Amino acid sequence: MLNAFGSARKPAMGKVIVVSGSDAAYFPLLKDWLTCIKSFSELTHCDIGILDIGLTADQVDWVKGQGAQVVVPDWEFNFPDRHRMPPVLRAMAAKPVLPKYFPRHEIIVWLDADIWIQDPRYALLYSVGAERFGLAITPEMDRTYPTLYGETHPVLLQHHGAYYQCYGRHVADFLIGCPIINSGAFGIHRDHPIWKKWAQRLSEAYTKAVLFHAEQAALNYAVYHEIETTRPHLLPSLANWICALSLPIWSHEQRKLVEPALPHDPIGIIHLTSVRKATIGTTDHSRIDVLLTYSGIKAMSEAQHSPAFMPFAGIDTDRNIGPLLSK
Repeated sequence: MLNAFGSARKPAMGKVIVVSGSDAAYFPLLKDWLTCIKSFSELTHCDIGILDIGLTADQVDWVKGQGAQVVVPDWEFNFPDRHRMPPVLRAMAAKPVLPKYFPRHEIIVWLDADIWIQDPRYALLYSVGAERFGLAITPEMDRTYPTLYGETHPVLLQHHGAYYQCYGRHVADFLIGCPIINSGAFGIHRDHPIWKKWAQRLSEAYTKAVLFHAEQAALNYAVYHEIETTRPHLLPSLANWICALSLPIWSHEQRKLVEPALPHDPIGIIHLTSVRKATIGTTDHSRIDVLLTYSGIKAMSEAQHSPAFMPFAGIDTDRNIGPLLSK
């Protein structure tokens, strides 16, 4: 763990597990996710857990070979035709009950499989935050996110629509006035009351609407309805950078993705969301075509560092990365 963003130390309260989920089609991103985590010595004290929602036998063997615990989640909530629903919903429905699947861990950090870590200090903030405050999470707030400006941005309307379908007009109008909490990355102590409240709100939502965003809507309702009880510790946008809201830019000097506004600090955690290939800016005011995945950026960084650098050398821009499993 990090003490004031400094030297590493292990958490005093017990073991930490970092968890994600995937099916077979999403495995290339999960492979990036695991490879990325395993590359940081700062994260070696963390156990790894994977919710298997349709991996092949070979894929499960590979994941277990990386030292990860693989769990097949149940359908946690009862709603019509649930077994006909996309596998991603089974993973999302399992989020509020993760302590059930990982009973030996005191701190559970969830990172969606379309997330990758550029700076491990930001990943550690989730476990430090959970240890100190119980719940650490990142709101979708940054000075470069267009959702900060005006009340009719399509993303805001999408979230309001999800709140409305799940909980009605009164709750939707209340929640849309609060910072949207992204459920793709969080750290929670196993004894925190948010688990039970989140599950209750999600069960309530599923009686009215089975939506892709229902579990995130439920988390926001659970947090803001009893804010004095849940007391979330909010992390900066660099701890969960939403690419669909604001594309990062590339720094040739640092060979990293950085925030698009000054001071162009390196982003800690990249959340791809719906973005894979993109044309992004650079700190020297040029434009480049990139694959924003962990393996894509790693290949570009390594190629740039080589004596015979050619832009985008080694990047497989036609890679099949499967369907979306994120916000």
